[in-house]
Amino acid sequence: MDCTHGLAALQTITKPVRTQKEKTYDKTLCKYGFGLSDQNTGKILIVYQLGLNITALGFLMRGLTQVWETELSKGMNASISGIAGIGHILTGICLILLLLKIRKRAA
Repeated sequence: MDCTHGLAALQTITKPVRTQKEKTYDKTLCKYGFGLSDQNTGKILIVYQLGLNITALGFLMRGLTQVWETELSKGMNASISGIAGIGHILTGICLILLLLKIRKRAA
């Protein structure tokens, strides 16, 4: 017996069978249960993703300059830290807004 065939057989045995109704319920829990389907939530999530990407870009620039042992001026050093800081601020604000929205809808 092939190893991949045995793995596939094991996955089919251990995988729980879900009905269409259960799958639909999972989708509607976030959509209707917490009210996370309005346009305002979409904007919050877009800004959250933007902040996350800005933070990652700041970390990437910081890591590359450290690995390459590049000498940076004080202004350039501060700007890299500032970029990551702006990303953190955006991500944090959106996370708080999203949690407040969930709290409001759950109450």
